[in-house]
Amino acid sequence: MKVEWDKVKKEFPVYPEGAYLVRVDSWERQNKVGKKPSILIKAKIIEPKAHANGHLAEFFTLSESSMWRVALFLESCLDYDVTKLPAIDTDSIDFDNLLDACKGRTMWWNVFVDNYDGKERNKTTTQDPYAVGQGNKPFDPKVLSDVPDWVVTP
Repeated sequence: MKVEWDKVKKEFPVYPEGAYLVRVDSWERQNKVGKKPSILIKAKIIEPKAHANGHLAEFFTLSESSMWRVALFLESCLDYDVTKLPAIDTDSIDFDNLLDACKGRTMWWNVFVDNYDGKERNKTTTQDPYAVGQGNKPFDPKVLSDVPDWVVTP
């Protein structure tokens, strides 16, 4: 295949405002110098069919003032009341395991078109950004930590 680099579109497509059934595919930490630690969630669109196999992404800053969005995301992804979980450090393996438990699960994302630095992009709404998906296995909080508390890791 011959690539004509000047014709390659280097931007994500922007989808119309609405509700999208997605499957959470992956997450990664974003620790950029001079920025607050954050999480990037990547998901594949299942519905509407017109946009199936497209991708959406969600970005969370890991700060006290934005943890409400992380909690809403986790509650809808896991279909579990996160207030029942013990306190978890966002740098811990338990937090990583919580995000790992979301991989492969379906959920609804309500998105709108936002303009940031002159470019359009999709963002989830502030009001009711997520809803529980379909066909997910029940979340078992015991999967969070299988390492005893007394084990200290460097």
